[in-house]
Amino acid sequence: MKIKLSVLLFILTILSIKSQEIIDEKEKTQTEFIEWKDVEIAPLFNDCKRKKKEEKNKKCTKDKINGFIHLKLNTELISKEFKSRTLVEIKIEFIINSNGEIENIKVDGPTETAINNVYEIFSLLPKMSPGMNNGKAVNVKYKHFVRFYTF
Repeated sequence: MKIKLSVLLFILTILSIKSQEIIDEKEKTQTEFIEWKDVEIAPLFNDCKRKKKEEKNKKCTKDKINGFIHLKLNTELISKEFKSRTLVEIKIEFIINSNGEIENIKVDGPTETAINNVYEIFSLLPKMSPGMNNGKAVNVKYKHFVRFYTF
């Protein structure tokens, strides 16, 4: 009986260790990324046409993200929490994963209203063509700032 319990305990310990290794490996792959400035071929917003010069591709994607934000940002709602002509700055970081989807959105802003509004907008960004390094699709970390004056 003791031997059976010992063997069972040993097997459960091994399974527990193996499952933790699988979880650790999955978390590792989810957090690996290349910075936007370092990626060979940048993720491309779906309305952009791929150009030969990578700087033009990056500019198009940045411009499209800016346009998307300006269409959706509720500056009137956010402005209610500040005095007139106050500069509001919101920092956003996210990953454009190897499938071109937005994930791991992190927003740092002055109020919960601003943070929630910006988070919602970035979670609505459309799928993009993924970034590439050495011929492989990669996760790309993108940083963005939203700045506006209240009215």
